[in-house]
Amino acid sequence: MFLKIYLYGYLNGVRSGRDLEKECLRNMEMQWLLEAIIPNYHSISNFRKNNPIALKKLFKLYVLFLKDADLIGCETIAIDGTKSRAPNSKKVNFNQKKIDKHVDCIEVKTQEY
Repeated sequence: MFLKIYLYGYLNGVRSGRDLEKECLRNMEMQWLLEAIIPNYHSISNFRKNNPIALKKLFKLYVLFLKDADLIGCETIAIDGTKSRAPNSKKVNFNQKKIDKHVDCIEVKTQEY
């Protein structure tokens, strides 16, 4: 049940446990999905807190499924949203090695959080 709530929130941009609880109360889709069972926000947050490794594996498997179904291309794209006069110094230029380093750093920070 909590996995259904978490996936619904992920797909619809609802992140907080309190907002997910509100969605369970007001949204007909959620009521149908959960068979009219409405957990409180603390239980939803505890599920997320107690199962980080399983949730991470779930999303990795989902990405692999999308890749196998040719729904995503798994290409690396780096976009810098700043407007500048085309500087190309080592600080602002990204290659695959730098991107991999940043992804690893983000992964470590996420695990620490």
